[in-house]
Amino acid sequence: WATALLIDRAWSLPGPGGSISTRSSRRYFAVAILGVPSLLSLVLYAAWDDQGQQLEVVVVQPNIDPYQEKFGGVEPLEQLEGMLAQAEAVMSDSTRLIVLPETALQENATVSGAQDGQLRLRGLWENDLEASRSVRRIREFLDRHPRASLLAGMSSAYLFAPGEPLTSTARRLGGSDRHYEAYNAALFVERDRPVQVYHKSKLVAGVEKLPFESLLGSLEYLSIDMGGTTGSLGVQQERSVLRSADGRVAVAPVICYESVFGDHVAPHVRNGATMIAIMTNDGWWGKSPGYRQHLAYGRLRAVETRRAIARSANTGISCVIDQRGTVWQSTEWWHEAAFRSELHTSHELTVFVRYGDLIGRLALLLLPILLVAAFVAGRTVP
Repeated sequence: WATALLIDRAWSLPGPGGSISTRSSRRYFAVAILGVPSLLSLVLYAAWDDQGQQLEVVVVQPNIDPYQEKFGGVEPLEQLEGMLAQAEAVMSDSTRLIVLPETALQENATVSGAQDGQLRLRGLWENDLEASRSVRRIREFLDRHPRASLLAGMSSAYLFAPGEPLTSTARRLGGSDRHYEAYNAALFVERDRPVQVYHKSKLVAGVEKLPFESLLGSLEYLSIDMGGTTGSLGVQQERSVLRSADGRVAVAPVICYESVFGDHVAPHVRNGATMIAIMTNDGWWGKSPGYRQHLAYGRLRAVETRRAIARSANTGISCVIDQRGTVWQSTEWWHEAAFRSELHTSHELTVFVRYGDLIGRLALLLLPILLVAAFVAGRTVP
């Protein structure tokens, strides 16, 4: 829009031989800029049919109050039991994927010593996730539903081995010379296969990441506490895809804030994701418009990538978004809910996924040229 306005302004300025634009041509230009993209979008929307194979998913919205219950008010295993019960009530023998929201698993990671001098890890330590109560309980659940896999958000940690290179976000383990790293992560569990993990990598400044950490690292204690693990969290560089053994499920795990950024989600799709799962906890927004705006960003991601989305939000709005960006089976805000739905998985790559935001980059390229043109045209006015 900024580029279009600059073009219009440049055309309206008189040059050495008089006006380079008429009122009529400016009117036609404005109609073209506004009308052609809108008309083209409507035609594409009406003509598009979702592509690919159908996949049955279950989406869970536990509606656990993030201020009062989620982080300390209700025991973590009790929360998990409730979510598994919700899923089991609506799933069928054809269900292939169950999606739980961000930080659904909150089993605190703790460390204790032992007589043999070894550290004993309890909770969601990525060094041995299979030992956690949460993963063991999920395994028991999937034994009863062998065709399904489960994707859940979790707060996890990793303990560095002595001498292992440390990351910039590593923290000292209290009372020892060992270090660990904390994550806002996603856990993918399938029967008889090792767990798969993804670390949220687009972090919220001031909550999950301290800006200018090399300068302000000593101020990390000022990070805003919104539940879960605070301070600077660990990330990963690869936009990984979580896959089932038979390849029917190849999901891009997108955690909360990550869904705002198209250039962050697209690499998941380039790497083979045939669908997207957004896991979020939007209860912090309260009654403000924030949670609805966050949902709208998900619709953009569906259109950009032509990937259907299963969206699990702790307090809502949970839904399925098809490849056209249409929302289906949306839940009520701040209500417990779970539903079963079918979506289409696709292997096709859009222009946006292949090449990124070409229009945006072209606009940035044209912007200084048009600014110079407008300046020169203005200087030549008698």
